[in-house]
Amino acid sequence: MNYRILAYAAAPAVVIIGLVGANIASAHGLGMRFGFNATPDQIAQRQTEQFQNEASLLGVSLDDVKAAWAKGESMPQLMKDKGIAQATVDANAKAQRQTQMKAQLDALVAKGVITQDQENQRVQFLQTLPAQGRGRMGGMRGFHRGFGRFGKPATPPAPTK
Repeated sequence: MNYRILAYAAAPAVVIIGLVGANIASAHGLGMRFGFNATPDQIAQRQTEQFQNEASLLGVSLDDVKAAWAKGESMPQLMKDKGIAQATVDANAKAQRQTQMKAQLDALVAKGVITQDQENQRVQFLQTLPAQGRGRMGGMRGFHRGFGRFGKPATPPAPTK
């Protein structure tokens, strides 16, 4: 009897997995990273943006990134070949994130979603986050306010005596 209940409980999951699997295996591209219905223009635009982002992060030309990509080199390999320090890439990435965040917050102010004062407060808060951390919304922590996956504490509790 318990097996029957278990079977009924598992049936929706099996159906969903089957539908997702069929969709991935369909003629849409076997899970292409660009999305199932991306047009050639969208694919080209996304790849161009990726090349531009990598060039900006590394501080090299777009042609350098494309040439490394064509040879199958990774970003770390290109960094090594060009003598680029990880600290430089980290600083460039931080600057890009700040620019993107500012643009997003400016858009929220322009659309009336938040006030300029709220944007200023948010920028100030984001600047206080630890340099290495992802902040309050990073990873799977999201709404758990500092807890790891599935509500488990991020670090084990200290043993009690």
